[in-house]
Amino acid sequence: MTSDPVRRIQIDQLLAEFRQGYAPFVMAVLKTTHGTEWYSVLRNTPEVRLPVDSQQAQLDATALVRVILAHWDSTFSRVLTPNERSLLFELRTIRNRWAHQAPLSADDVDRLADNIARLLTAIRASNVDRVVALRDEMRMQRYQVPVQVPTKSPVLYMIAGASLLIAIFVIGIYFWQLIPAQAAAAPTATIPAPTLRTKGGSVVHTASVTPLPVASAPTTTQVVAVTDTVNSTPTAVVIVQVVQITAALTETPVPSFPCQDGQVKANAKTMIYHLPTGAFYAMTRNSAVICFDTPAAAEQAGYRASKR
Repeated sequence: MTSDPVRRIQIDQLLAEFRQGYAPFVMAVLKTTHGTEWYSVLRNTPEVRLPVDSQQAQLDATALVRVILAHWDSTFSRVLTPNERSLLFELRTIRNRWAHQAPLSADDVDRLADNIARLLTAIRASNVDRVVALRDEMRMQRYQVPVQVPTKSPVLYMIAGASLLIAIFVIGIYFWQLIPAQAAAAPTATIPAPTLRTKGGSVVHTASVTPLPVASAPTTTQVVAVTDTVNSTPTAVVIVQVVQITAALTETPVPSFPCQDGQVKANAKTMIYHLPTGAFYAMTRNSAVICFDTPAAAEQAGYRASKR
């Protein structure tokens, strides 16, 4: 289903790669064929809305397909084959089903990735390798066979458990005899605080560990307290802090979309821009928008503000 977040991200990436490869190609073909009138021809294409200034022209995947098919006989049939035209029709069908929340299978997404790879190969686009790598990664994840762990006999579990209990019992007796004698000879000691060093060279100091004095009686158990440089902290709290520091040092950044946080999203099809506080801001897909830093910049490019 198209509600799968992973699948929606994959389709967004594929459409963005198609736009990146075909937008300069379409404009170059129009300029070569129509000369100085190329932008007028582009603006007069049915169902394609563009600003007056050609420098602000941005075409999404749907608009690019409409332009190619609308001017096929007069322009693009000279540089593309009927096979590419069939791929464009199929791309438009899958994209429309996805945009209207219609069910799409994994085969449909794989077909879209393969069609876009073929279309980019036909014009020798520079991002063909990225699309092929994305398509192969999707296929690997789809057809990866889960590894089955062989089950062990209950008898082996019983033998392993008995061996573990015996080992714990022997180690317990050893330390029961050894620890009181060592504690009587050295009642206190200080363990140096461990140090964590990041890749950038910064150093994170953890708490020092200081054993408390213990009595020499055989029945007394040694207690270890964890303290820092200011006040006492329970062992569990220090462990949680160390785990949090480790997680922060190894955190992987989340992939970002074309529009950054706080930027204005402008829809090239409707010529409407949306603010981050608007009702339709989150619904506007990043692969089909133009990003502006301020509303004034969007209005200067010919867009109007959304009413909601």
